[in-house]
Amino acid sequence: MGLGYGRRGISMSETELERWKLRAGRRSVATMPRNRLNPRLPSASLVTVDVPLNPDLQAKLNRLAEQQGRASTALIIEAVERMVDYDEWFLREVEKGVAEANRGEFVDHADVRNLIDERYPG
Repeated sequence: MGLGYGRRGISMSETELERWKLRAGRRSVATMPRNRLNPRLPSASLVTVDVPLNPDLQAKLNRLAEQQGRASTALIIEAVERMVDYDEWFLREVEKGVAEANRGEFVDHADVRNLIDERYPG
């Protein structure tokens, strides 16, 4: 059967998946079969998730995918990666700020006021 694009994502026959798993133990990640939607991921590493989209969002997604000549699934994967990366970064920054506050390292009120006035004059 081979790798294919189904309504629910990329699929691999059970036989191919078992053969891939057996060979994977002898291969580096760099030489494993690559996913056509996201070349950074080995094909068998995908998990399919159903995401309900309202018709307007689905239409926007389809339009954007067509304009870019890409699969809508690739755009969804990219959007999820960006959101997850951002959230991880944001939580690390919050943890840093809490640790600084716990050590008593605060920014002076006058410094904050000056920064705001510089960025938003008027």
